[in-house]
Amino acid sequence: MSSDHSITLWIADLKENEDDDFAQQQIWNRYFQRLIGLARLKLGDAPRGAADEEDVAIGALQSFFGGVGAGNFPDLRDRTNLWPLLAKITARKAINQRKGALRQKRGGGNVRGESLFLNADDASALGLADVLADDLTPEHLAALEEERTRLFEALPDD
Repeated sequence: MSSDHSITLWIADLKENEDDDFAQQQIWNRYFQRLIGLARLKLGDAPRGAADEEDVAIGALQSFFGGVGAGNFPDLRDRTNLWPLLAKITARKAINQRKGALRQKRGGGNVRGESLFLNADDASALGLADVLADDLTPEHLAALEEERTRLFEALPDD
């Protein structure tokens, strides 16, 4: 059986039952990496803070599977229809994500992540994980114990 024929069967299976796990998984396996690459191109240099190209590809496939089940793609029959459709959904999601990340209320693309804590000249500089480490010094533990004691003593005896 050719792979083109397989895709045609998977599409037919999805049209009959949008929750067909086998068909969804096969289409996912076949197109997910390509969609990530397309999303990466469309996102360009947009900030990737909350979501990245993988999130775009996941969203595109979810929208596709839901749309097939809702009957939104009546002309979808085989791979020649499938890739352009997936590419269009992915491109639109990436463009929307890029617009959202570059909105003024999101910092207009000027929000910095953990790199803010790093100094390129100092290899021993602490990153965010180091600043928020779980290891408390004895001084911190003593201060916490004093505050706990003070707060308990402030409570009424009842």
